[in-house]
Amino acid sequence: MVAVGCASIARLPRNGLAERHPRPRRLADIAAAHRVPVGGSLAYGAYLVWCAVRAGQHRPSGEAILLGAVTNFFDTLGIGSFAPSIAWIRFRRLVPDRLVPLTMLGGYILPSIVQAIGGIVGVPVAVRAPVRLVQGVVGLALLVAGVFWSR
Repeated sequence: MVAVGCASIARLPRNGLAERHPRPRRLADIAAAHRVPVGGSLAYGAYLVWCAVRAGQHRPSGEAILLGAVTNFFDTLGIGSFAPSIAWIRFRRLVPDRLVPLTMLGGYILPSIVQAIGGIVGVPVAVRAPVRLVQGVVGLALLVAGVFWSR
């Protein structure tokens, strides 16, 4: 860098070409970067399960399973899962208001981990997949979304 008054100007190398961008990271590097957050999430999830078993509340109700399935489906569409879950939990008064944040965090740890692993594993698979296969899957997803949206 050359200082010119208050501004600085970047110099090009002698050959006149800009520097190359660094190589993209390998999948192993990406997976290594995710070990700590995923490990912490798994440890927290194990602690929550242990606490639920100790309190005798380790079996979710059918309503809770259905709520999780519907809101996770909304989450994959980009709508989100926290707002519909909070609305339903408060409407049905399933837990006291002071426990809603902890219930939300505990309930959505495993789906978040599965989505993260799916993203880490799915992107390299999608890059190597034939174009027609990706187009077919996206087209099918659009049709299913259109059917649900039209109702």
